[in-house]
Amino acid sequence: MSPYIISADFISAIFLAIIFIGMYQAQIKKNGSNKYFIMCLWICICGLICDACGYLLEGFVKHEFLCGVFVYLAFSLADALIFGYSLYLTSLIRSREQTFKKHFVYYIGALCLIDFVLITIGSINGHLFSIENGIVSYGPMNEFIYIIPGICIVSLLVLLIAKRKVLGGKDTFSLVVYLIVPVIPIVLMVINSDWAFTYEGSAMGLAFVFVMIQSRNITETNLRAEIFSTLSSVDVLTELKNRRGFQQVLDDIRDDEKIGVLFCDVNSLKSVNDNKGHEAGDELLKGFAKMLKDGFKGKEICRISGDEYVVIFRDLIESEVIEKIDAFHKVVMANDWIASCGYEAGTGDKKMDVMRAAEKKMYLDKHEYYISTGKDRRR
Repeated sequence: MSPYIISADFISAIFLAIIFIGMYQAQIKKNGSNKYFIMCLWICICGLICDACGYLLEGFVKHEFLCGVFVYLAFSLADALIFGYSLYLTSLIRSREQTFKKHFVYYIGALCLIDFVLITIGSINGHLFSIENGIVSYGPMNEFIYIIPGICIVSLLVLLIAKRKVLGGKDTFSLVVYLIVPVIPIVLMVINSDWAFTYEGSAMGLAFVFVMIQSRNITETNLRAEIFSTLSSVDVLTELKNRRGFQQVLDDIRDDEKIGVLFCDVNSLKSVNDNKGHEAGDELLKGFAKMLKDGFKGKEICRISGDEYVVIFRDLIESEVIEKIDAFHKVVMANDWIASCGYEAGTGDKKMDVMRAAEKKMYLDKHEYYISTGKDRRR
């Protein structure tokens, strides 16, 4: 039976490692329930490896001590896994019921600590297990070593039942399955000591919890992060990209990419604010933003400061862009020369030079605006 157990241990460890890699690639934040679920994954992987190594080294007299260490760790990590699961469960409950206290975790932790001490004593005095001629034999204490973990599992089940309304029916069922699945191999092992697939049961339980609960939590966490990132890069007034969104666009530009930049500055905003009020000024800014949206649909349009706007054309076809800018300039002039604009093209590796050149041309256009209208640039 040992070869089957060893194979099952390593296959289960690889399977859990794949889940962990998937969570890492999802770039989840290691906080709350995510943190404790990852802890459970690591503990279970370590338990599977120790269990497999214990069986692999059995029969080698010169490796008796190392074999004993792995067997001892396999027993001890079961308590660590139970405690880690209690932390995970408590974190899930507290995320939905903030008044829930951590006293339950202390209770489970105390039981696991007592069991760990008993395992250590039993391993030292040989009452739990001993190794002779490379063969592991279990002592009288082995028949009672599952009593405290059993109490912990029953306590966790009672908590799940008590908090089923808080967790919801589906999540409660998934969490109960995690507790029940590892119990089945323990019962089978009592019937036949060769059927020692305890950690495989825990691995199956963790996989089930991941599919039913944790994957959804990760999706929701990433969705919230994506929404926050989107909102933090959007200008509230105009619904265009703000300075942060503008920087994200710049960072995404390739060095060999041909780009064009239209730099615009709204004219007479100060005069409108002073004479008609800031609400009128806001309407002026929103009105120009709408003109940009209508004139350059699908382009990267950003409001980078109070009255400054930038349109970035990527992988541009020069003739098409010039045509659009000419049409837009006619709209600007038809609306009382609402803004001054400057355009420049270049490559991504010189994007800041392109930006400065477009800004310089905008100031030339603004100078022409003040000369033509006779308005005071300070007003």
